[in-house]
Amino acid sequence: MTGEAGIAWLGFPVIGAAYGVPAITTRFGVGSEFERFEVEFDVGAITGLDEFFSEGLLIVPSVDMRYLFREPDRSVRPYVGGGIDVIVAVTEGLGFGLPWAHLTVGVDTDISEGASIYLEARNYALESQLSLGTKLSF
Repeated sequence: MTGEAGIAWLGFPVIGAAYGVPAITTRFGVGSEFERFEVEFDVGAITGLDEFFSEGLLIVPSVDMRYLFREPDRSVRPYVGGGIDVIVAVTEGLGFGLPWAHLTVGVDTDISEGASIYLEARNYALESQLSLGTKLSF
């Protein structure tokens, strides 16, 4: 089970970083790990921090896969991956969905036997984000 909070830049790379807006993002997910691979289903919510998108949300359900460069018993594990998404914009009662994909790079660090903290960067078609999160294992 994962949960995270982060910052995002809405607009980049589609319309360029100079025309985007800052945003905050949260994401929650469930998944499984198989040696050096992780598969996860998660749902994120992103909202802009200025007048451009301040009264709306992007809801982003995703299926992700990551390759971890170190064995499961290592305490620090860098990874790369990607996934497929549906980006749903909800603003003033209007919603629409767009299928996209994203790339991911990050590092996962154990803090106890059943928990870790990770730092992750994602690049979607409509936004880029940097997140800090935690994973809990059951």
